[in-house]
Formats: sequence, C-alpha cells, structure tokens
Amino acid sequence: MLVTEKQGILRQVLIIVNPVSGIERPILRTLNDAVRKHGIEATFRVTGGAGDARRFAADAVGWGMDAVVVYGGDGTISEAAHSLAGTDIPLAILPGGTGNLLCKELGIPLDPARALDLLSPDHGVARAVDMGDANGNAFLVAVAAGAFADMIHRTDHDTKSRIGWLAYSIGGIQAALEARTSRYRLLLDGEIVESEGVTCVVANILNVGFPGLTMAPTIVPDDGMLDVVVVRRVDLANFLAVAQSYAAPAGGIVEPLQHWRARSVTIESDPVQPATFDGEILPPGTITITVRSKAVQIIVPRHRRRTTGQLNPGAL
Repeated sequence: MLVTEKQGILRQVLIIVNPVSGIERPILRTLNDAVRKHGIEATFRVTGGAGDARRFAADAVGWGMDAVVVYGGDGTISEAAHSLAGTDIPLAILPGGTGNLLCKELGIPLDPARALDLLSPDHGVARAVDMGDANGNAFLVAVAAGAFADMIHRTDHDTKSRIGWLAYSIGGIQAALEARTSRYRLLLDGEIVESEGVTCVVANILNVGFPGLTMAPTIVPDDGMLDVVVVRRVDLANFLAVAQSYAAPAGGIVEPLQHWRARSVTIESDPVQPATFDGEILPPGTITITVRSKAVQIIVPRHRRRTTGQLNPGAL
C-alpha cells in the first residue's frame, strides 16, 4: 500500500454534498456538528446536476484546499476524483449512496460522522488508488454492460430512497430473470478476445454491487490493473459456483465466469447492451477503458488490515 502523510488535522476542506443521493437523512446538521467537533474550516457546495462535483473539486484544487470531502454515491465520488487525480489533495468519502461500494471496499465507516473522523491523523491516512476512464468518464468502482447495468437502469431513485440497498437486489432479480446473452468482442491490451455472456464487468475493486456476485477475490484497487469478468449466465447455480470459487485454495474463477486482467479494454457487444460506470449511465456503443495507476489519494482508516486475495467481508 502506498500512503502519504500530512502533518496535523486537515483544516481547510471543501465539502461537496449530493442532496438526492441514497436514503434521505438530515445530513447537513450531522456534517456541521462534525466540522465543529474537529475545528475544521469548511466550505460547503451542493450539487444540482451531473458535472457539479467535478467542477467543485477543480475549484478546491485552485484554492489549495487541504482535502475534498464528498457526501454522495459512487458516481458523485468519481466525479470529484476526476479533478483530484494527479494532485496531492486527498479525497475523503462520506457514505451517502445506496450501495456505498467504495466505503465497503476501503473500510470507511458507513456512519458519515465517523467517516469524517478520518480527517484526524490519529484515525485516517491517505492511500493512493487507481482510477479508470471510460469514454472520458472517471470511475473508481467498475464499468458494466448487460445484466448488471440493466439492474442499475431498473432501480429508480424513489425506491432507493425508501428501501436502500434492497432496491438493487430487487432490480438484480428482475435483470437476472430477463438477462439476454450477447457476444462480446474485447480488446485487452491490444489482444482480441471473443466471449458470450449476460454481463461484462471491468472492475477496479472487488465488491461491484451485483447481488450474490463479488468477482475475483484477488481484485485490489491499487495494482495498476483492471479485472475484466464476463458472466456467462445469471442463475442460482451460477451464484453457487461463484461462492465455491472463493473456497478453492487458489481462489480461482470457475466455469460460469471468464476472467482477464488488462490496462486497456475496449468492449463491443452484439446485440448492444446497456452500460454504466459507477452507477451512472453510459450511452450505448463501444466502450474504451483505460486505467491510471495510483491516481487519487483517498483517506482510509489508519489501522485497517489489508485483505488482498481474501473475500471482502463487506461484499454480498
């Protein structure tokens, strides 16, 4: 793990809030109480649409802020990360989404007030993680085409606000029942690979949010590689086989899944499938993906033990 240290608490921070992300809660009062507790000088910005988090984070870079704090889902977080990539300004994540996959992966507390405690050097440290680019869109979790993306498309905001993560489980069941097989033509670091399946995922982290599926257990977010997984079918037998792969001594991938690793990936599907990046919708068509190694500094718990090669306890 590559970490960077800053002396003392991070005082000057920009806090970006997505007010329509995840389950409704009185987050501004929670954030104000935490800011006063730590003596932080905070500037608040509230997003009103796509691109705002990216623009606000770019402003923070220009102002020389000590950190950028984001309350929102994985899509809002990735927008901010786009502007922070390659800088020494760390990103602090406050779980405000429905799945909060990055928080689960990196061990960040799911209580926003506790997550903000990580700004203290006694509790948090910056870890450099990889960032992907999909057709010009930054992502930290995954790009997906097919059944996984269909699950995201089917899950509306009102349902997520009412029942949280369960909304994705319902959408996942519906997507699995209606999943259609596509032929994938993949270009992996210049090598052409063809496959058939119901979903193709290009993952930067282990837990990508598909109910019952946690991908290859060796996926880590700071190895400079992307993991490409084609799921051939989505049914109970498939999920049981995936579970068995985690019990295998070598942690291998079993027949229902195909797995490759690459730094650059191009996905073409026939028929064309719906696609997403970090929960946001991608226009249909060819998807070109690259990775930037250790591009973004993210504040994580100081004393969390790394779990490379092990099943993530937060994964479903």
